[in-house]
Amino acid sequence: PALALAQINSEILFMLKEADKNVDDSYLCFCEGSVRFEKNIKKREEEINSLNRKVTSYTAALARQSLNDDESALLPELMHISHDIERIGDLSINIFELAQKRTEEQISLSDSAIRELTEINDLLQKQFDQVKLALEHADRTAANNAVALEEDLNQMHRKLTANHMKRLEGGQGSP
Repeated sequence: PALALAQINSEILFMLKEADKNVDDSYLCFCEGSVRFEKNIKKREEEINSLNRKVTSYTAALARQSLNDDESALLPELMHISHDIERIGDLSINIFELAQKRTEEQISLSDSAIRELTEINDLLQKQFDQVKLALEHADRTAANNAVALEEDLNQMHRKLTANHMKRLEGGQGSP
């Protein structure tokens, strides 16, 4: 079981790195108003979805094996992480679709909107880095840091949403 758990962890780490690339590429496409990474984004998303199905299946099969308490406790956590990464992949597709719309409709962004998007993307990258450290080294401190960054991201999201609404009320930008 230890080897199987290590393999699941390795697959999840690969999924995370692919999701990270998709978020980066989708963000760049959105900020640039381009679709230049479309093929790569869609290919990685298919891979993430496929790996999520495989991890889920393999984890369920492993749960039917004789495991110690720590191994049994780890399985649902790994499955949850895999599903979360798959959702991140879905969200990067949503960002890319907004980039497509921005490109097609030639929607411009203000400098302040670009700065704010960069801020939230930078914070998201910090969270990705902490999750990677946690998975690569079983680092609980990094895992706790990633959880703490989640609240920072939520606060920033609320702030940026409010700023966007102010810009809209002032006649700047598009919904």
